[in-house]
Amino acid sequence: MNSEPPPAAPDGESPEPQPEPASAPEPEPVPEPEPAPAQPKPEPRIATWIKIVGGILGIALTATTLYFLFFPPDEGCHSSRSGTLGAPIVDVGVSYRRFLQITNQEDPGARPSTLSRLGTMIDVPITAVGYVDKPLPLRWTTLTSKGREVPEAGLTDQLALEFVPEDCSDKGRRRLWAAWPSKKDDYLVEVTLLDDDDELLDTRRTTVFAVPER
Repeated sequence: MNSEPPPAAPDGESPEPQPEPASAPEPEPVPEPEPAPAQPKPEPRIATWIKIVGGILGIALTATTLYFLFFPPDEGCHSSRSGTLGAPIVDVGVSYRRFLQITNQEDPGARPSTLSRLGTMIDVPITAVGYVDKPLPLRWTTLTSKGREVPEAGLTDQLALEFVPEDCSDKGRRRLWAAWPSKKDDYLVEVTLLDDDDELLDTRRTTVFAVPER
């Protein structure tokens, strides 16, 4: 069975254009996933400890540097330590009351007989190195002109004062008073400087002086 051809278009007329079939929409491009950031490799444990120790040492060094910058050490204080006495000057026949007035001191518990007692005022130079803020005892003992101790109470190994240096190397003069013995004779006074552990630093003796009959 033959199929008939489609009828021809009338003369002078063109055939109607046939609509083109609709095309399918193009698929949108799928974005590629971003690569994950690379994980840092773990450092060796020894290297980590080296960094920690180095940081601690750096902090300690900085703190030490700042400390000595603001508080510089006194360079002479640790190099040597010494204490010396100069030649003492004596002033005989000075009452205890007069000595307190000269040295601007008070002794509220002293009896009138003690205040009136005569003695020797001794002016002694003191030099101390390496004992800043350390109390250095200054003691005295009355001796006979031959250097023997006087067998009388209150005249042997008596504490006169404590010399406290204000600097690493300090010096000054101090006065002390030594009561006269009760017996007429010739005497001298031995002055001793001790350190803060009561170890001997230096000793000086006064010139011989006479104690008259009283």
